[in-house]
Amino acid sequence: MIESSTVPDGPNLAVIDLHDSRSTDASMVGAKAAQLASKAQQGFAVPRAVIFPWAMIGHGQTISHWAAGLEFLAPTSKSVILRSSAASEDGISESGAGRFLSIITEPTPSAIHFAATKIIEHAIREAEHQCSLILQEVPEIAWGGVCFSRHPIATERPILVIEAARGSAEPVAQGTRVDGTAIIERDAPWEVFTHGDPQFTEIIARRVGALSVALELISSTPQDIEWILDTNNRVWLIQTRHVTGLQQSRTEPGISAYSIPLSNGGFDRV
Repeated sequence: MIESSTVPDGPNLAVIDLHDSRSTDASMVGAKAAQLASKAQQGFAVPRAVIFPWAMIGHGQTISHWAAGLEFLAPTSKSVILRSSAASEDGISESGAGRFLSIITEPTPSAIHFAATKIIEHAIREAEHQCSLILQEVPEIAWGGVCFSRHPIATERPILVIEAARGSAEPVAQGTRVDGTAIIERDAPWEVFTHGDPQFTEIIARRVGALSVALELISSTPQDIEWILDTNNRVWLIQTRHVTGLQQSRTEPGISAYSIPLSNGGFDRV
């Protein structure tokens, strides 16, 4: 297991692996990165990633810093994603969803430097000066999206909600495109209702739903997750956080007006 790698030209600055003991310290890496590292250490399928702590970024990053992180990650994928992990993201009472940027780019130091600069500048415009970054491999994606282990609006019913897009989770997370949806009634046995692209199947929905429920059980609270299904039919966890306030949830990116299945086979909007 890789522990850490010191970044050149900066004292006490580090690129942190998800399995490093420091990676679950939210004060150092932000709650988003800390949650992801915690789940990787618990054995959930999380694409390989490294974290640039906000203190390092504030030190004044250069291309050599990003080159060190890229060398540390040694990605085998054709692209990587750089994600924010800001101090004000993924809190217990407020998620901050949609406030910060994630950028998919090629795995070169110059490309990562460009993406990091955009993310940090955007965070500063959002009055956030403690923004760590997650650099993560991107598997070849068949489907991606978001899933709520408990419906964030219709909480009186044990309902699980999934939204999916072909080829990436980002359109769903950003609220720009949804190709398939699923509603799962969690009373035993599960009832699954899918809508949209027929290739977003009940089997996929059940596998994603099972992941979200496992995360809910281990976290003791309903979870809002971002997931992908790769072209080898493996489901990966990209992000997980607590489901926050119901009224806030109605307007966050990645949550459309969800469809509740009707007895006649149609759908009702909430």
